[in-house]
Amino acid sequence: MSPHNGAAQWLNCKGLGTCGTCALEVEGDLGPLNTREKWRLNFPPHKEANQLRLACQIKVQSDLQLQKHAGFWGEKKGEVLDKP
Repeated sequence: MSPHNGAAQWLNCKGLGTCGTCALEVEGDLGPLNTREKWRLNFPPHKEANQLRLACQIKVQSDLQLQKHAGFWGEKKGEVLDKP
């Protein structure tokens, strides 16, 4: 599973946590948001209330369930992602 939709596969920050294109919904045991995540997820089109995380900034320590939403930044919760 790619954390990027469409053109975001090529147009992204390469893991620096500044673009937000790898935002996804995560269920499982994760630590708190780091400084970069807090900053980026409070900047449009995201908002921290959407409970999204940046795939490039999370440290996986156990099994997780991930859901990628539609939109360039994965910000469109509730919309069907047009991926195989």
